[in-house]
Amino acid sequence: MQIKEVQEKLKISSYTLRYYEKMGLIQPYRDENGYRNYNEEDIHKIERIMFLRDINVPIEDIKDILDNKVTFQDVLENHIEKVNTRIESLQYIKNMCEDLKEKNIPLLDQVIEGNQIGNEKVKKKDLKKVFDYFKKDQTVVIGYRECKINCVSQGRAT
Repeated sequence: MQIKEVQEKLKISSYTLRYYEKMGLIQPYRDENGYRNYNEEDIHKIERIMFLRDINVPIEDIKDILDNKVTFQDVLENHIEKVNTRIESLQYIKNMCEDLKEKNIPLLDQVIEGNQIGNEKVKKKDLKKVFDYFKKDQTVVIGYRECKINCVSQGRAT
């Protein structure tokens, strides 16, 4: 099956397929003219990769699973820990933002002055987390991919 057929069957871009090949996740057979030919085993492997990427498993971990260096369960356990850490961080930022909103502080400068929110002293590292959240553009690294997103217009943290 050539790349175009795989794209249609799995609803995946040729760029993504070439990326998976570049990262060593798949190695489709190449015929004399250099065209990639995917067999059923390749298709099954791509489906597994797509599932793991859907749950944000890093490419490195996927490679280790496919190479039988680690078990799927081990990767899941590690991934759950990372997700929980991220959830805790986002919850902290949410709570801080709700606290700021509740105090109805009209100007950001009032928060910055003396590192205080109202009468409460706030640590600089805590303020930095809040200010980082409100940065217009943040860079997100997903495996080896890097993309810019606009957090404020999308209404979410990265």
